[in-house]
Amino acid sequence: MIYVNHSFMTFAYAGFLKENGETLVTWKRAASMDEVLQEADIISLHPILDKTTYHLVNKERLAKMKKEAILINCSRRPVIDESFVLKLYLAH
Repeated sequence: MIYVNHSFMTFAYAGFLKENGETLVTWKRAASMDEVLQEADIISLHPILDKTTYHLVNKERLAKMKKEAILINCSRRPVIDESFVLKLYLAH
């Protein structure tokens, strides 16, 4: 998961990354997925689809996001609970 906040600092979080094993690039490791969801202006999802990523972004996680945040799903559709996203869209 990658996000860019309003100051254009790029942050990244992935459960499989080792804290001391990454090469230095222009991003900061987020402490958790919740941190990314709460602070992100733009979120781009790239996970593989399996039982751990099915509806990875669900009602609870969408509620943690900024209302103006942009969510981009670059992986397979069921990573996001699209039925709830549609309900949110239609409500606004």
